[in-house]
Order: sequence, then C-alpha cells, then structure tokens
Amino acid sequence: MKTVIVVFSDPQSGTQEALGRVVNALFLAYELKEKNRDFDLVFQGTGVRWPAELVKPEHPGHALYEAVLDHIVACAVAPTCLVRAQAWHPPALRWCATRPSLAHRRAGSVAPPGRGPHLGDL
Repeated sequence: MKTVIVVFSDPQSGTQEALGRVVNALFLAYELKEKNRDFDLVFQGTGVRWPAELVKPEHPGHALYEAVLDHIVACAVAPTCLVRAQAWHPPALRWCATRPSLAHRRAGSVAPPGRGPHLGDL
C-alpha cells in the first residue's frame, strides 16, 4: 500500500509550527525511503512554496529534502500558480496541475480516469 504524506503548511507564515510540520513530514518520508516503502510526499496549496525554501543549502530541512526529492510531488491548481511555482523549483520535481485525489494517489494515479478530481474523491 502506498503512503501519501501531504504538506499544506505555508513557509511564509514564518512560524516554528510551520517549520516543524515540514521537517516532520520530511523525516517520515526519509524513514519510509530507508525501509523501501512506496510513498509520495505531496506539497499542496500554500505548501508548494516549501521546495523553494528547502532547496537552499542553509535550510535546516535541506539534507532531508534532497534525500527524498525523487518522491516529491508538488500540486498547483491554478495555471498561473503552476507556472510561477515551477520557476521556483528544480526541474526534477514532479508536478500535477490539479488538486490530487488522495484516494487515487494511493493507487498510483493523481485523478480517476476520464474526469478531474472532485471533493467526493477524498
């Protein structure tokens, strides 16, 4: 079974709580990777701002971010947000341009075939 870790916290809030949330998510992702578990670390909503911070070598979560980069997915729903956010992040980051269905992400896809995700999919 696939594990999906979702980060919604906003780095622009500047709080220790936001930093703690993303670092805890990164630690969990790192543990799952070390155990060869199937997982995705999804940055969604204002969480798509985190990779721009985590890519900085001086950031406390940088090493963990680099270690799990191959499992990260960033989701931006609005096309303008997607274009802006992609400019902030490394090209290796996987992107989805819709709000992902977490139920279908467990099965390895972002949305059910033939339609976009809906609130009922969660």
